Amino acid sequence: HVDALRHMLEAQRIEPGYCEPTYWIGVIQLGQGDLQSGVTELEQSLSCKYVAREALQALNKVYAALRTAHAPDPLPLARWGAVLARPEVGRVAEACDALETAALAMVQTRDVGSAIHALHACEKALQTDGTPDQHLGDHVTAEVRLQLLFCHTNRRSILMAMGQYGQGPYAKQALYTYMTAVQTQGPHCRMGHSQIVENLRTPAAERQAAPSLSDGQPSVHMQLVHMFQAQDADDPWLQREWGECMALYGRTVEAATHFAVSGLLLRATVAEGAGAAGKDKKLTTLVNGRLLDTVGVAVEAAGALQRAAELAVLAGATTPTAGLVPCELQALAVQLLTMAFETGPGNALADVDGLKFALRQLATSTDAAAALVGGDHAVVVRCSQALQDIVGAGGEQHTPIMTTMFA
Repeated sequence: HVDALRHMLEAQRIEPGYCEPTYWIGVIQLGQGDLQSGVTELEQSLSCKYVAREALQALNKVYAALRTAHAPDPLPLARWGAVLARPEVGRVAEACDALETAALAMVQTRDVGSAIHALHACEKALQTDGTPDQHLGDHVTAEVRLQLLFCHTNRRSILMAMGQYGQGPYAKQALYTYMTAVQTQGPHCRMGHSQIVENLRTPAAERQAAPSLSDGQPSVHMQLVHMFQAQDADDPWLQREWGECMALYGRTVEAATHFAVSGLLLRATVAEGAGAAGKDKKLTTLVNGRLLDTVGVAVEAAGALQRAAELAVLAGATTPTAGLVPCELQALAVQLLTMAFETGPGNALADVDGLKFALRQLATSTDAAAALVGGDHAVVVRCSQALQDIVGAGGEQHTPIMTTMFA
């Protein structure tokens, strides 16, 4: 080893432009136990097209061994991610998966500085439209990079809040904001960066029905949702989002369960609002504020319950919870009408459009649920008809406010 190292150093001195000796110097230094010097030389040799592939393979083995030996230290994973993010390597999706996972571990120990460094490496890689060596990585188009950057940027705020304030209210609010962005603009963010790229490159006809959870560790999105859900199992929004994740990966039975739990928790929230409606003396404030919010929650509850029924059917499994969907939807309508009636016709009309929309959405959802859910057909029909009667679609009983709203 000593003679070989001397010869390579001499070759490098004689012809500085000859890049291959850098790789061999790194290999020899690793063999001598000089890990830091060997890794530095191997990383430098990544810019040498003649040995870049071998250098990357050697570095992969080194960092894999370090991750095993120093688990759960996230630093080796972050350094490996930085290697993958180098312009000459260009494996940006794998790089950001590694860097975000490392950053998540770092903020949990309040190592904010290292987390910021890791996240910056990912962001820089996504913003750099490099051309990697054909043997090292695939070129990711600018359009795909923008999709990955959307996910990364929106998750970054959660990680920074966790690093500064821990897994408390500030971080949870950041998670809610992120989940809203995912739900409305970026459902692909539920997957890891590598899965997103693979999914976009695979023709639609050749894609699997659902990505696999067995391909490595869960995405950072799933890790975040799971962490906060474990902290608060009664959070309906986290239950719903976990249901979305399970549905994405083809676990329809689990997804149906989480959507059903979300719907039941949201309906309980509506019940609390309905109970407070008749007791609150500030009726105008209630209608213009809390009632609007409660109507929105009711629609979300209806959507979650209906989704639970649909997924149960897709899975070929009818659960007791799914069988209750039409009756749960009926109960939502009763609660909303109770709120509207008890606050008085004059005040309730302030939200007439929103309340009318919510009730009709609930009736439509019940019809769909009745068609989807198996089990006791008599119960399904009875609950569905009762709701139609309540909203005035098939009955004669109307309170004054119902007559005004559904005239």
